[in-house]
Formats: sequence, C-alpha cells, structure tokens
Amino acid sequence: MRIKTFLAVLLLSLSLTSSAGASSVTWTWHASGHLGKIVSCAGQGSHKAASTCQFNIGSIPGNDVLHEIITFTNNSSSQLCYGISTNTSYMSGLSSVCVKPHSSKQHVAKSSVVNFQELSLGVFITSGASNQPIGAIASNTLSDFAISLSELQSSATMGFNAYEPKNFAGFTFTHFTLSDKTLCSDKALRVFAIGGRGTFGNSLPGISIFEKAQGTCASTPEFNTKISSQIVNGHTAQVLSNCAGVAAGKCGATQVKANGGLVTWTIPGSGAMKSTVVSVTSYNLSLATLLSVARSIR
Repeated sequence: MRIKTFLAVLLLSLSLTSSAGASSVTWTWHASGHLGKIVSCAGQGSHKAASTCQFNIGSIPGNDVLHEIITFTNNSSSQLCYGISTNTSYMSGLSSVCVKPHSSKQHVAKSSVVNFQELSLGVFITSGASNQPIGAIASNTLSDFAISLSELQSSATMGFNAYEPKNFAGFTFTHFTLSDKTLCSDKALRVFAIGGRGTFGNSLPGISIFEKAQGTCASTPEFNTKISSQIVNGHTAQVLSNCAGVAAGKCGATQVKANGGLVTWTIPGSGAMKSTVVSVTSYNLSLATLLSVARSIR
C-alpha cells in the first residue's frame, strides 16, 4: 500500500513538473549583407541608401533587455572602419568599430527594450579618422556584416507561462517568439511558433501555436464552426473549422483537413501568473495530427 501511495505521489509530482511552462521566451531578429564594392542588404525592412544598408525594424516587443551583436568581416588587405547609426523614438546615436585586414570583429551592446521603440539601424563603411564625423564613404573594398538582435523575456515579466510543444507535426520547433504588441488592440504580449507555409489558399501543410494571457488580445476566430469538445491534458478544449456551406451536423474531420482547424483551451495560472490561453491552428493536416500537437503542449 505504501508503494502504491509513493508511486501515486511521484506521478503527480512529475505531472506538475511537466506542466510548469517555459521560464522564458526568446525574441530574435537577423539581417546580413555586403558593404563596399558590392552593397546589398538582406533583412526585414531593409533598403540601400547610397553606400549604407538601412533596416527599419520597428518597435521591439517585450520590456526586458535587448542584446545587439553586429559582426563585421573585413575581406580586404587593409584596415576598414564601420559606422553604426541607431535611431529610435527615444534616442539617436552613432558608433564605429575598426577591423584589421582579413579579420572579423563584433560590436556588442545591450539596453532596456523600452529605449528601442520605432528602431532603425544603419551600417556603412566610414573613414575612422578621429578628426572627421562618423559618416558613410564610398569604398571599393569587400566586406560582410551580420546583425543579431535578441531579447530573453521571462515568463514572470510576461505575467503568464508559455507551454512548449513536444510534437510540432514534423516541423522544427526552436523557441517561441514574442509578437509585435501592435497586433493586439490592448498592446498585450503574445507568443507564437509557426511551422510550414500552409494557409487557406494553398495545399501546403502548416501549423501554428499562439499563447496569451487570458482576457487579453481579444480577436474574432477565423474559424466559424465548432466541431466538438475534446479533453487536452485534463482541460476542456474547443475544436473549430471553416464549415460554410456544409450542412448542420456534418462538419468534422474532413473540413479540418480541407479548410483548416483550430483547437483552443485555457491552462489555469497560479500565484501572480495569469491563466494561459493556448490556440493551435493547422492547415492541410488531419484532425488527429492537430490534436496530437495540442496534447503535446504541457
């Protein structure tokens, strides 16, 4: 009897541990390109202005610390200096870094995210002369650069736990990303992960997971018909699909595969943490696959 009681307590402990949620969520942004003889810019909101690569990034979500790493690789036979321009609604600034021939060097900075609203970054080759301003110059050299921005947002700061999937329908899951606050009318934080390129308009497989604090980021579901209720890890979940033109009571697994499906439920919070609303959406995948992904989120 004691052994049975011990096993019951142990299983309960393991269950509670597996449902604790992720302690943090990572937001990342990347860009890259070439400077000098060839000027090219690759990254969200990028464009060339003379010999400069400019990136209009927008407001960084969250409210923790933004980490900025810009790596310059000098492929020429002489030292080159690079300029970095930073503009936000809070501040503007210029900095520079010089790199030896055939070498790489990083510019590393970190600051509070609240200082990086409406952020734009520019990178360029500059003279490096102490008696001249930091400005872009034309150059016939070859250089590469890579920009990495990241923020590690703690669940405690978000106010709700994020729960990661063990099964992502065959797609690679690395981490949740913070969504842009402007996507919610109340500017609330959401986290999401997207796999594949499936949508209403194609036959490609795809799945997405969105999580938010209960009572925030209100929106109208894009799925119009409830198919059933399911139990997902002890919580009652609603299953919906798009069933326009389908006779009442006939909407089911076929429509989930053909028109997309949604499973949504709420995981209660504890202490200061709010309850988490979890929504899993699939396109061109079976209802069984959709439910399998949902039930792997703990």
